[in-house]
Amino acid sequence: MPKAFSKDQMANMQRDLSEINADLHRLRPGYKEKVEKIIEDGVFETYSSLDELRHEIEDV
Repeated sequence: MPKAFSKDQMANMQRDLSEINADLHRLRPGYKEKVEKIIEDGVFETYSSLDELRHEIEDV
């Protein structure tokens, strides 16, 4: 019969998964600055499509 996970084992697994997830989802260079500028300016530009917005974000 399989052994049940303890709370510590589950917590360790959650921590490990969070670390892996953080590695996989690192920000592209310059993206943070782009977002900070939007926050500083306090406005968003209007985009005609999601692709146009994605292009603007990715081309920093």
